[in-house]
Amino acid sequence: MPFKLQRHWLERTGLTVVLGLSIACQTVPEKTYPVTGATTQDLIFDLKDNPTGPKDSWGHRGAAVTLCQVGLEMEGQKTMEWSAKRCTCTARLGKIKLDPKIEVTMPQWVNASRSSPDCRRKWAKFVAATRHHENGHVKICREGIAKIQARLAEIATHETQETGSDCDSACEVAWRNLRSAAERVYRSEFKKLEQNQIDYDEETQHGQHQGGILAPCR
Repeated sequence: MPFKLQRHWLERTGLTVVLGLSIACQTVPEKTYPVTGATTQDLIFDLKDNPTGPKDSWGHRGAAVTLCQVGLEMEGQKTMEWSAKRCTCTARLGKIKLDPKIEVTMPQWVNASRSSPDCRRKWAKFVAATRHHENGHVKICREGIAKIQARLAEIATHETQETGSDCDSACEVAWRNLRSAAERVYRSEFKKLEQNQIDYDEETQHGQHQGGILAPCR
């Protein structure tokens, strides 16, 4: 008797600093928020305190934030066998599907034309450097998603058995155990992904070591 059960959940992590590019021929979606001002001081103030600016999962505001989000959907089958008035239920995973989402929120200098050529050059340099930094976050996200997929594929053929006086309760326990095993793998690998993002930010000081600093302009 086949059955279908789906479970879907989302985990989020937000990493600070700017921009996304194309990775593996797929364009990372971008959202923007307006940044105003004509001087470096004005821009820095708005990047830090802009009420429409992005925040990471811990509520920290940054020039931009990358969302790395993974949904998980599972399908299974159950087989029931009766013997001596007891039911043995075997639960198997039929499909494991990941639904990844990577999205970048970045600032847009709306009145750059009113500023000096020097300020526009400094802004362009800042954006280019933070682009390079954020590309690292996108790469880490994609690599982490690939590892989650590989680990889940290892258990896609697993099965669990449970015996009870009735099939409904036996199958419920069998599927719960199988589902929990997949969830543990997912959460373990996603935690590693998050830690890799944190380590990358610490190593680069959120891109500052890669040139992501808005220099004073004239």
